[in-house]
Amino acid sequence: MLWMGDLVHDPSVPADSVVHVLDREVARLSRQGIDQATLDFALVKIRSAFYDQKTGSNKFGRTDLIAPFAIADTAPPRV
Repeated sequence: MLWMGDLVHDPSVPADSVVHVLDREVARLSRQGIDQATLDFALVKIRSAFYDQKTGSNKFGRTDLIAPFAIADTAPPRV
C-alpha cells in the first residue's frame, strides 16, 4: 500500500526544517511502532474511503479501482 501526504507550511519556515521534523517522526515510528488503537482507526478510515470510492454515483471510483488490474492484465478494453 502506498501512502502519500502533503505538507503545507508557513512561507517563513524553511522547507528543510519541515522535512527534518517529518524525517524525525518517521524514524520515531520506525523505532517505536504504532499502537493497536491507531492501527484499528486507520483500518476503519481505509475501509470507509474504499467503500466511498466504490459506491460513488459517477462510477469514476469503481473504474479507478478496476483500471490497474486491466492494465496489468494487458487488457484495457475490459474496463
